[in-house]
Parts: sequence; C-alpha cells; structure tokens
Amino acid sequence: MSIDRSKISMRKVKLPEQIKFVSGEVREGVLEGIEKVRLESGGITSRYVMRSLNGRDRFQFLGTYMLNQMLSPDMVGHYVEITCVGEDANVERNGRKMMVFEVACSEHPVMPVGNVGQKLEDGTYITDADVPF
Repeated sequence: MSIDRSKISMRKVKLPEQIKFVSGEVREGVLEGIEKVRLESGGITSRYVMRSLNGRDRFQFLGTYMLNQMLSPDMVGHYVEITCVGEDANVERNGRKMMVFEVACSEHPVMPVGNVGQKLEDGTYITDADVPF
C-alpha cells in the first residue's frame, strides 16, 4: 500500500479538556471512551471522554457516584446529553454533597467505535469494513 503524503492534510491534536460539572450545566456529544483511573486519594473511578458536536473538540470528566451508575461501556459511540441538576442536600460524604445528574442517550450509536454489528441512527449497520486496523 502506497500513501501519497502530499495529499494528506494534517491538524494538531489536543488533549481533551478536563471539565467539572456545575449546577445547571448541560454537556453533550458522542461518548468516545471510558477508562478506570486511580485517584490521588487511592480510590478508583471512571474517566469519560466525549467528542463535542463540532466533531473536533473533546472533553473529559471524572465519574461521580451517580454518573458511574448511569454511563456504561455499551453507550460508547452513542450521542449522550448530561445535565447537572445540582446537589442532593440529603446525601453527603466527606463534607461534600452528592451531585445529581440527568443523562439521555441515543437509542443507536451515531459514531462507529468498535461496535461492529450495531445499528446506527441513520438505519445502517457498522460492519468490519468500518473498523480501521
């Protein structure tokens, strides 16, 4: 296989922006990945990476108790909308109140991310030919 480098346009790739949700904030995009990370405190949580609607910008955030219960690996490739509703004054740990979220997810993936055989939003299916090797 021969590649003509002169016909390839390049763009700089940035690290995903690290965000922290605040009350009333809504973030949306395609869930690209989930990975387990160890916190400085020694605990373990999930890190979520999403691609914004413009297709170029990416952001990441650490899981909270509620987000870790709501977001799952089978949602990778789906369009996800996360709304930070606020804090639950009745649930507190280490002096911090639990953040409350609402999460909505597309019924079908909108971006192929290793989900071979799954139906996309436009009615087509992801095949082996869609997965680069």
